[in-house]
Amino acid sequence: RQRFVVYNNGNTDIRILLDIKSGEQYEYELRDLDATIPIELKIGAQQTVDVIVHTDDRIRRAFKHRLEVIVRPAGSGETPAGSESRLARAVGYAEIVPLTTGEGGLMHTLPFELGLRGFVDYYDYWKAGGEIELTSKGTLDEKGDHQIALQLKKVIDSDGNPLVENTDRYSLAYTTPWFRLLAGDHGFVLSPLLENYRFGRGGLAEAYLPPFSLGAYYYQDLWSSDHGQAAATYVNFSVLDDSVPGGRAYQAALSVMSRFSDSVSFGLRQFYYPVSDIGLELDLATDVNREGRFQNALYFRGAGAHSWIDYMVNVIYADPGFNGSYQDLYRVAANVGLYFLDRRLTWRSHFYVTENNLGRDSSLPSAQRIRFFQTGAGYLIPGLNTNASLIWQNIETEDLFAAHTYDDIENNFKLSLKQPLGNISLSLTALLSFKLNSLTNKSGFLHNYNAGVEWRVNPTTDLNFSLWYEGTIEPVLHDFHRFGGEATAQFKWDNLLWLVSLRSGIVGNEQGLLWVNFDLNSGLTWNLPGNQTLSAAISWVWTGVFSGSEPDALNTFTFWVKYKAVSYTHLRAHETVLDLVCRLLLE
Repeated sequence: RQRFVVYNNGNTDIRILLDIKSGEQYEYELRDLDATIPIELKIGAQQTVDVIVHTDDRIRRAFKHRLEVIVRPAGSGETPAGSESRLARAVGYAEIVPLTTGEGGLMHTLPFELGLRGFVDYYDYWKAGGEIELTSKGTLDEKGDHQIALQLKKVIDSDGNPLVENTDRYSLAYTTPWFRLLAGDHGFVLSPLLENYRFGRGGLAEAYLPPFSLGAYYYQDLWSSDHGQAAATYVNFSVLDDSVPGGRAYQAALSVMSRFSDSVSFGLRQFYYPVSDIGLELDLATDVNREGRFQNALYFRGAGAHSWIDYMVNVIYADPGFNGSYQDLYRVAANVGLYFLDRRLTWRSHFYVTENNLGRDSSLPSAQRIRFFQTGAGYLIPGLNTNASLIWQNIETEDLFAAHTYDDIENNFKLSLKQPLGNISLSLTALLSFKLNSLTNKSGFLHNYNAGVEWRVNPTTDLNFSLWYEGTIEPVLHDFHRFGGEATAQFKWDNLLWLVSLRSGIVGNEQGLLWVNFDLNSGLTWNLPGNQTLSAAISWVWTGVFSGSEPDALNTFTFWVKYKAVSYTHLRAHETVLDLVCRLLLE
């Protein structure tokens, strides 16, 4: 079941009809509504649309089901469901998980995936390594109330290869409508100011007691150089409203956090949706040290969207001594987008000013202020379906110390064209960049060009090609020239998918060739009976560096193999005791 909400944000009453399009041709029904009868919506009124889709119990593969709801004007007479006129549309997706064999069974199943990744490098000497990983994600019951996710990753030998992690990873997540538990390696989020996102090893427990939720967590970051740790507790209060995004008209969260240093942080975060298409967020935080000194921070974000405009304003401030996601920072940002001619013509602008080292601490290398402005327009030419856009960027970077170390001004111009021609789509992008150091009065110039072709040969074959060139003129360093290209192909059969790609790049200057790279990848996915999947891929990368009399070359060969299957967990919830007895007697 999926829920949609239709709003009348116009200045007159309307009569509408609903047109439902269900992917995979699955049958559907509307709860308490009839798609053939017009719906009357007063000014500011709304109508909830619940769509129930009936899937096939015998499906053999997992997929995402697409459900589209189109709102058409009914007018004085009945508008046919296939009419091209429409007032609004919305698309929703639901993940459909099959049974083990596509045939009904007594046991509930949980998908799991086993993967092996390895590499072999040669640069002066041979080295090898890899990792093995077991993952599982699914539901433990038929209704989906008990969600579980598991990851076990063991590093065999990384040897500094960036494709393989240096640390083993273990994680477990268990979520129900009443509580949530996390253990192991996860990303932890508290608020924009106190903990925007930090990945670490620890645990979290959260209980849902509407309209409240309570939680606490602890973690240690094993992947950063400081190996920082933190503990936090929080309480949330929510006012539920299905008519606004996220289903919460108002939400407030009070949190306390310690990083096991000499201070404790307190935060109050609030969300408010005065109307369905405008959202406001305010986060206030303070950091208190042992001497009783307060270091404060503020985060505000307001955003809205209507049929012809969308906009956003963001303000961030953090004292120099604030111990959180931001420190010693001031930033104001805004963007706006306008839509004309049935959205064939769009105009967008983005602006921000950011400044650090607010106390002008002379022990720091600089006090930086950045001004950024971008504006551009795009137009879809009727008849030709040509999509053209032009963007201008202006970036000014300034050192606010009396003895300036740099002041840079940069202007960028980007032109993009995309033209569909039946099964073929052509694209062209040109970028021109001018940079001036106002202190040294020296300038630089960069020009980049990219041409691409996308070709849908047939429903089972896709081919893509692209070529690019980039040239730079530097005031101090040597001028550089870069050439490159990429080709990818995708082939589909009944139960088989094959992907292959080739990338290459060349860098040089007036002194000769500097660097060459080749990257060849090939991957195969095979869907086996019983919702099992076998995937494999290989990659070969050759990099040549021509900085000396003899070129240095690095060969890297990587591979991975993944096997996805299902495991039996327990008896299905919809099988009653009487059903089981009858089955046993019959079998």
